[in-house]
Amino acid sequence: MIAADEATLDTLIWKGGVLVAFYAQWCRHCQSLVPKVKEAAATLKAFGIHGAAVDGDKEEELLERL
Repeated sequence: MIAADEATLDTLIWKGGVLVAFYAQWCRHCQSLVPKVKEAAATLKAFGIHGAAVDGDKEEELLERL
């Protein structure tokens, strides 16, 4: 998984498929999903699909855009 800001995410999207996980550090639900998202990203990497994690607290404008 790549920690992504808006520019990084845009680049990954133009490269092809991307699995994006939006999260907040304080969110228990987000924390519980981390292992599953990392597992999915590792599986998808074999198919050329990138994994990206976006911190919603740091990237509020990106969240609003999407």
